[in-house]
Amino acid sequence: MRTEDSILTAFQKFAQADSDELSTLIQRRREELDISKRQMTRVLDISQSSLDRILNGEAQTIDVVKLLKLSSFLQMNLEELVQSYVASAPQEKVRELEDVRAKSFIVSNFDLEGLRKVGFVDSITDLEAIQDRITTFFGLDSVFQYRREVARPLFSSSRNPGRDKMKEFWVRSAYHQFEKRPNPNEYDREKLLDLVPQIRQYTRFEESGLTTVAKALYEVGVTVIGQSYLPFTQVRGATFVVDGKPCIVVTDYRKDYGTVWFALLHELGHVLYHLDQIRSFTYHLSDDTDKMLVEDEANYFARELLLSEEKLDYIEPLIENPEVVERYAQKHDIHPSLIYSFHAYRKYVEEGNDSGYKKYSQYRVSPEKALEPIRCNPWENETAVDDIDKALNNLAGG
Repeated sequence: MRTEDSILTAFQKFAQADSDELSTLIQRRREELDISKRQMTRVLDISQSSLDRILNGEAQTIDVVKLLKLSSFLQMNLEELVQSYVASAPQEKVRELEDVRAKSFIVSNFDLEGLRKVGFVDSITDLEAIQDRITTFFGLDSVFQYRREVARPLFSSSRNPGRDKMKEFWVRSAYHQFEKRPNPNEYDREKLLDLVPQIRQYTRFEESGLTTVAKALYEVGVTVIGQSYLPFTQVRGATFVVDGKPCIVVTDYRKDYGTVWFALLHELGHVLYHLDQIRSFTYHLSDDTDKMLVEDEANYFARELLLSEEKLDYIEPLIENPEVVERYAQKHDIHPSLIYSFHAYRKYVEEGNDSGYKKYSQYRVSPEKALEPIRCNPWENETAVDDIDKALNNLAGG
């Protein structure tokens, strides 16, 4: 490790250190060697006045060479030495170091421009305000608790945080809500198996169908909320396990009603058949970068329950005739917009563009009304749990 890195690490840990003051250590070492102050300054090759300023916390700067000299004399590593120096520093110096440490933590762990774009922060340069925003939002005493306490079970040694700060913020926010507001109902897999085949018919009710289904799922121990999509995260849905119970998030990705329903059934497929694997992964995201081997199985599960490949094959040659599509949708208890969404997605996969979504946009439906009763848009609120309280009240029948 470089000398500068060792010093930085020491300063990062000084707040938790319980070290003797540097002057005490030097005095103890001088007595141990039985040498005078004059002899000691000769050994260190540091003037007495310079040493006094260091020991009194009056030195404006301490170069690395002086630190190395003291480290060698005291037979301490740099981290221990710096902790002892900070222990003897004036309080205003300590506060200044702590302030720099907090600001460094913020710029290292948060996508400030991304958070500004979604309205979470007003400025990317007012780091004091950003620190207050983060601690209030998550209910933290210190910004450093973001990594140690917010969604801590998700980021153990088995799954380290990725490089995508915005996606990590989205994940931590979602889990934090579920953790603070756990589902009181026990998870019942058998009841969920009975419930799932009935879901398709509720897609026909644009405003109430999704909430009706989410209420039924809540009663069997599966919590479902809608959480606003964050730009560039590409997350359509997610599954977490909190207190042994499945928790699902669906987003308004693509602003498409059919995509919301597909995401819900996709995640329910994971809950029913891959829950142990999700526990080992700690969470699952349905996005364009996910590498879980069971994604195809969850996709197949969702398609079969909503609109199988065979049914889509049958109606696609008639897709230009909305009246025929409507009758076909009624026959199969599905909202017609899902047929256009599935067709558009197939073209997207085959051709790699959004032409299908654009071409049939007049037949597709916005998910806004469907998501509204269970929507959580925490970025606009003071705390992360403001919206989930309202959503869970709707799910619990309040």
